[in-house]
Amino acid sequence: MINLLLRQSASHLLITPNQSLDDSLLRVHNWWLSGAALIAALAFIMLGLWPIAVMLSLSSLALLYIVLQVAEVQRLEEHLIVDIRQLEYRKGCRTILTTAMDAQTCIYVSVPKRDFECLGFELSITGRPSVSIARNISRSDGFLLVESLKKCGLKVISLSAHEELVKTL
Repeated sequence: MINLLLRQSASHLLITPNQSLDDSLLRVHNWWLSGAALIAALAFIMLGLWPIAVMLSLSSLALLYIVLQVAEVQRLEEHLIVDIRQLEYRKGCRTILTTAMDAQTCIYVSVPKRDFECLGFELSITGRPSVSIARNISRSDGFLLVESLKKCGLKVISLSAHEELVKTL
């Protein structure tokens, strides 16, 4: 999802990755998984197979930990703040890049030929290595991001010769 906040002095672009489950559905999933593991563990304990119950409980805890870690990664937001002559890029709470903008500052966009692939965005600044932005963005949101970047005053350059992007740019 792309949110663009335009102010008189600065533009703030907020990029959030798509989520297959929102937080409430993720909680339901975790409770269901925990409940099923608890019932199975109790059944094994009642049968006297406590080592299986212990291993089932440990593997269920490990699975819950992995699900929660994936959910945390999904919450990452990217902030691109374009001030009059300054550019700031943050991922979550961490500032990745803060620099002065010049005429050479631009975003390179690569568009794959297949519809299910994501667009690639590289932020290029003179004298610095390029930074990959908006990695988990869908194709339709990618074209919306191109329009938003233009509104922020950034130069967007296509690395692909596909007609749909050329029309957008």
